[in-house]
Amino acid sequence: MRTIADIENPTSIIGWWDARANERAPYLYQSLFDLTYSNTDEIEMLYGEDHPAEMMTATTDDVGSIKRDNIGFESETLKAIPFKNYKSMNEKRRNDIKRALANNANSAQIKAITDTQYKDPASLLTDALFTREVLAMQALTTGLISVTSDGILYKRDFKIPDEHKVTVKTAWGTMDSSPLADIQDQIDKIADDNGTTIAYAIMNGRTFRKLAHSGEVINSLSLNKTNTNIGMSQTAAKALFVDILGGVQPLIYNKGVGSNRFIPDDMVVLIPEGGVGRMSWTDTAEDMGLAGDPHYQLSRTSDGITMYTKRVDNPVATMTHVSQKVLPALDKARNIVIMNVAGTEPAPASTPEKSTPSEENSGDGEAETPKN
Repeated sequence: MRTIADIENPTSIIGWWDARANERAPYLYQSLFDLTYSNTDEIEMLYGEDHPAEMMTATTDDVGSIKRDNIGFESETLKAIPFKNYKSMNEKRRNDIKRALANNANSAQIKAITDTQYKDPASLLTDALFTREVLAMQALTTGLISVTSDGILYKRDFKIPDEHKVTVKTAWGTMDSSPLADIQDQIDKIADDNGTTIAYAIMNGRTFRKLAHSGEVINSLSLNKTNTNIGMSQTAAKALFVDILGGVQPLIYNKGVGSNRFIPDDMVVLIPEGGVGRMSWTDTAEDMGLAGDPHYQLSRTSDGITMYTKRVDNPVATMTHVSQKVLPALDKARNIVIMNVAGTEPAPASTPEKSTPSEENSGDGEAETPKN
């Protein structure tokens, strides 16, 4: 039988939250970033580049070997960023919960009551995952992380080469645009630069609909239209995408906060197979300073989110704290391309875009995320 002590126990709260993992749709970072533990908060970055195969130098007898340049790399150390929040169970809340439990002898009713109370502190764990997604998507879409809290700026720059941040000439979604050719140009360029083979193109549903309503796609599908005022089959557009781009897969990802999506409108990120980096976490100050202290109850999730509780008096309250020290390390910063597809030329006036109901549903679905 659950009691109020269970609701105040970090191990119990984490167990309740873990048991409901299948109720939470996965974040993109969980597919693109390997989860790794670091024994310090100094995360080492090694930025390397592949060396494309090339012909050896032909020589004659009695001639020395010709030197080749080494494969270059840069090393850098970046610090993990600490995050902390807490919630409080005050005297009134404790009395309300205690009264509700005392008045319900039925185990099913007690479970229902305690489930509602577990949700409150467990929401801090959900916020911890959300924070990781925000950081990872910042890194993926801008090449850096920038977080301001209490007037302090936490900035981590992964130094994506400027030539891998591009803006297309003609905005997607017009009859003059050629989005597949734009992507192919960048696939070819990064392959020439360092031998990277692009496997996925990540964008949100609104951007993919612009791609589908471009002149290049409309004409390739022989729709015989002169404007974008049509209902476009997402299945046909995706099949054409994969066929034209030699197997590169479009990943449509729409998570975000309201209309602000983690992958912004008019942005496409090209990535190779096998993920882009590490979600590195390390021990928090609470892990190192409070574990074993009888005044605290402390537990940690398998992916490095720390939760502890402490009773305080005058007035009496139970404080539930959640902390993490984490950094998404963008190891393949040299192997991705960030495309702005809003265009450098003003878009011509056109008839407003219309979509079939089936298109709206499929375009705004969750991402088909790659597996590492």
